[in-house]
Amino acid sequence: MLHRLAVRPALELGYLVAALVLGSAGATVVIAGVATSASLVVVALIGLPLFTLTAWAAHLVAVAARVLARTALDVDVPVRPLPRPERPGLLRGPLSLVQSAAVWKELLFSCLLLALATITATAVLCLWSAALAGVLLPAYVRALPGDDGISWLPWSPAVETALGVLVGLALLPLARRASTLAIAAHVSLMRRLLVPGGGEVLRARVSDLEVSRAGMVDAADAERRRIERDLHDGAQQHLVSLAINLGRARAKLDDDPETARELIALAHDEAKDSIAALRDVVRGVHPAVLTDRGLDAALSALAARSPVPV
Repeated sequence: MLHRLAVRPALELGYLVAALVLGSAGATVVIAGVATSASLVVVALIGLPLFTLTAWAAHLVAVAARVLARTALDVDVPVRPLPRPERPGLLRGPLSLVQSAAVWKELLFSCLLLALATITATAVLCLWSAALAGVLLPAYVRALPGDDGISWLPWSPAVETALGVLVGLALLPLARRASTLAIAAHVSLMRRLLVPGGGEVLRARVSDLEVSRAGMVDAADAERRRIERDLHDGAQQHLVSLAINLGRARAKLDDDPETARELIALAHDEAKDSIAALRDVVRGVHPAVLTDRGLDAALSALAARSPVPV
């Protein structure tokens, strides 16, 4: 009850005053920045960086408005990040901001916030001031200058005080309703201009998927090169040595059986080394120990196979 009657109206009033201050600062920076950057657009090295700073200022205003709404009103407005260029370049960043509808919506929000906050804060402050002045009139009526009451009407001070209290009580629900409508207008403005629409969400999702796909392609290509390198440096060398030793053993099988047996034993060792090398390649693709015993055991096994002490 206390929250609904006192705390919530105080938070709403504080939000409106803070929005007025934020809108004043934001609109001043945005209007000046857009006008100046537009006049200097022929000089790209000056106009575009200035527009970039203005876009960032509008984005900070939007973020501050979101934080203010979440803190004072418990209203969550999703944060929309600034667009990023798909490819690096000196002018691609500023041009992506100029071409982004989201940036222009935030610039428009900074300007409209000032107009809306001026109207709503002024109206709500006046209504609450009048209502509280009437309700609290008996507390300070004796401190008012003059001895004939509050107004110039030929009424007794007691009647005028009672009438002032009644007027204040009548203005309280009106001030509360005006505060609620003002907050609803601010939330509606934020949701219309700051919350990404369905098309923006879809484009952002497509962009994320493209980045993820590119990362997967790069990872698969790196894995393929690793497998080729491991096969070339490990199993392939053992198989080549195995083939050479078998060839030498076949050549000496009739003339020098003892040497042929040694070469066959050597080839047998090379075959086992080849199997171990192929097993290491397969483990590199998806180590079984990673699934069975976790990351700690997988890293320990990898470190144990390293020729350098790890």
